[in-house]
Amino acid sequence: MNIYFKNTHPDVHATVIARAEKKISVLSKHLDEGQFEAQAYVEITKATGSHNSEAAWRTSINVDVQGERFHAESAQHTPEKATDRAINEIRSELRSYRERQRATTRKSGSFWKALQQRDIRTQ
Repeated sequence: MNIYFKNTHPDVHATVIARAEKKISVLSKHLDEGQFEAQAYVEITKATGSHNSEAAWRTSINVDVQGERFHAESAQHTPEKATDRAINEIRSELRSYRERQRATTRKSGSFWKALQQRDIRTQ
């Protein structure tokens, strides 16, 4: 999985980026990349908007794999918390996508098996 970072604020430390890269690379186990390469785009920024808001950091993650795009976003007090929350959200999305893919594969396999058995019985 290729991981690209976009940092628009100098307060984002290299340790936050390294930790996020390590956690995102583990997410590839939820993907069946096959012949296509997955790409993750991570953006860590200082949130704009209401100055009274406590959540000052925003992390946005986009994962592109096999024509599908998954998106997660989080706003928290620190860049570490925002990044962890966004990674957990994208992990949940990828896990449910993988389960849907497996269910579809199982259903299609049972359909073709039933169709073949029906053809054999009629002959």
